[in-house]
Amino acid sequence: MAIQPPLQELSIETADSGFYTNFNRVVSLASKIAIALIVIWAAVFPEQAGKALGD
Repeated sequence: MAIQPPLQELSIETADSGFYTNFNRVVSLASKIAIALIVIWAAVFPEQAGKALGD
């Protein structure tokens, strides 16, 4: 009995548009900036970020 090859073709449906398609440009840009600032804050001040989570 021969070993079957791994799954080569997987049908994945993708959308032509992104998550922020029907959002206002100001809202989408503001949310991206806010998330980036939170990630930078957590990277620069990990001790404060841990305390903010109730550590």
